Amino acid sequence: MSPQLFGRLIARGGIVSYPAQDLREEVAFLSMQVHWTLDEILSLEHRDRNQWIDQINRLTT
Repeated sequence: MSPQLFGRLIARGGIVSYPAQDLREEVAFLSMQVHWTLDEILSLEHRDRNQWIDQINRLTT
């Protein structure tokens, strides 16, 4: 089986995970700023969540 490229991470047959603390911070920020539900936020892909966070930061700073 050849490795799959996910962004800059290479998965070699295992599960690529995202640090739980980082995910909690993203969820807290988006829920506080745009009042989305947990399900709505978690349904977003990681890249999409980060793009929303970046856009909100640009608009509010």
